[in-house]
Amino acid sequence: MLLRSAGIALLVGAAFLVQAANAQSGRYTWTGYGRGTVDSPNCGRYKMTVNVTAENGRAIGRFQQEGRPERTFNAPLQPNGVFKGEATVGDGNKMQVTGRLSGDSGEILLDGYCKFGGSLRRA
Repeated sequence: MLLRSAGIALLVGAAFLVQAANAQSGRYTWTGYGRGTVDSPNCGRYKMTVNVTAENGRAIGRFQQEGRPERTFNAPLQPNGVFKGEATVGDGNKMQVTGRLSGDSGEILLDGYCKFGGSLRRA
């Protein structure tokens, strides 16, 4: 019985490591339009492309609103695929970046002058 329990624990641990490894590597992308706020009603017209690479325990991202300069972020990636950080956009303004990577999909949210984000897909 003890040997069987140890075997089950080993399989569960291995499954967790595989899941963590999947969240720790790969490239993901999202393209879509912003969601407005009371202060920024034009956000729905702003198209954004976000690319995230998971590597070495970091979520490294590049995003670009159509017609604007490309911006970046670099956030710690937790073993469960969750990341959180910020990016400087212009004039020292910041956007909060949150997301989750898991296997072939994930989620991203850039929250600042507008909200941009949705479901990521593996690129």
